[in-house]
Amino acid sequence: MRTPTLPLAVALLPTALAAQITFEHTYGGPEADIGFQVQQTNDGGYALFGATWNNTAGSADMLLIRTDAIGNELWSRTYGGVNLDMGYGGRQTADGGYVLCGMFGGFGTDSLTLIRTDALGNMTWTGHYPGALGRDIAYNVVETANGGFTVCGFTEGTGVAEDALLLHVDATGGLQWARTIDLAASEVAWNLVATNDGGYAMVLNSFQVGDVNGDPVLVRCNAQGDTLWTRRYVFGGADETHGLALTNDGGFLLAGGNGYPDRDLVLLRTDAQGNELWRQEWVTAWDEMANGVQAMDDGGFIGAGRTAAQQPGQVAMYLFRTDAAGTLLWERTVERGLICQANALDRTDDGGVVVIGYTTDTLGGGSLTDIFLAKADGAGYTSLEPKDDPSQGMTIAPNPATDRTTLKLPAGTSWHVSVHGTNGRAVAELVSAGQHTEVNVADWSPGIYLVRAVSGGRTKVVRLAVQR
Repeated sequence: MRTPTLPLAVALLPTALAAQITFEHTYGGPEADIGFQVQQTNDGGYALFGATWNNTAGSADMLLIRTDAIGNELWSRTYGGVNLDMGYGGRQTADGGYVLCGMFGGFGTDSLTLIRTDALGNMTWTGHYPGALGRDIAYNVVETANGGFTVCGFTEGTGVAEDALLLHVDATGGLQWARTIDLAASEVAWNLVATNDGGYAMVLNSFQVGDVNGDPVLVRCNAQGDTLWTRRYVFGGADETHGLALTNDGGFLLAGGNGYPDRDLVLLRTDAQGNELWRQEWVTAWDEMANGVQAMDDGGFIGAGRTAAQQPGQVAMYLFRTDAAGTLLWERTVERGLICQANALDRTDDGGVVVIGYTTDTLGGGSLTDIFLAKADGAGYTSLEPKDDPSQGMTIAPNPATDRTTLKLPAGTSWHVSVHGTNGRAVAELVSAGQHTEVNVADWSPGIYLVRAVSGGRTKVVRLAVQR
């Protein structure tokens, strides 16, 4: 199947919207801390779910951090023992408490674990749910109307290969049912959403016999976890699909990456029956991946992940916004340390978005990994966006371009501008570019180009689409 590339339209919007809070914070100690899920809480603060190695046992624990509306830590709680205990997901519950999901035990004998807490993070119950043999891990959890919880993940079952797992417990952690999905080899369910009829939809990756690349699969289940249908979507390379959103019309949007290790970010939209409506693959020469996505009120989408487009050897947190057809409206990067990746996001009450992940800096030959939380406004800007950055006003129009386009840069600044194709090859270079520079693209092949402007040690990058 031929995968079309995305027609891009980049519009740089104002760096701040009125009455919207922006901030960025790190959380952690001398050992590693990673954030996997975030939710705005009912009082306007944030609940952060992840894992920490900062404990006396020398292994990881589940972690819950509670912050106020500007990201200041109010309290934190860890849950675990001497073995490897990981928290991958969590939610604030209807009564103001919290539920965390992940695994306890580690080292090949993991038990899928749910932890229920009160509003201050004090544990009220813990549930361990092993499968037949081997590992059992939960990656995401939703609260159901009866006060129970449904999680997705995987179980090793026979110990040979993973089967996707959907499991439901009541309000006290009592197991109600568990369903496995085996599509011939190895399946892992990364994400789930509750559907309007009380059922569920899961996105999983399936690696079938003879297909080392694997494919994303969308699974639709009823309220008892019974499979109603499955849909497999074939791409050309190795796929990772972590993001899943319920669209405004009852369909689904899948978000991930294709072609490891230099992945291209992909979006795929379906109708309510899982039939593909469109797909967009943002073909580049660098690694990009969407880890989380949510639907917007106007029918478009906002997502977060990672990009390696900024500097060689550096990975940045990546935010993007599209319309209902998947056309890019804007994209933003947040750079902090050598590696800065978004693992999840949540829309906020003020029209912005909060994003969680991690940042890694190299210090004295070692690495320090901390949870990284960034709150952006509705245009995708956080306070990391330098307000005095002379490259902030860079625009390209028309975009997409057919024969000529104009690059606009702030006056009074010396610029070095280079343009690269998706294969990394430089196609144009402008030294000391003026405020208005016309660029002839008539001889360029149709596709996506990276335009990089450097001034005073700062770099601004936007994409240019060339169409015929």
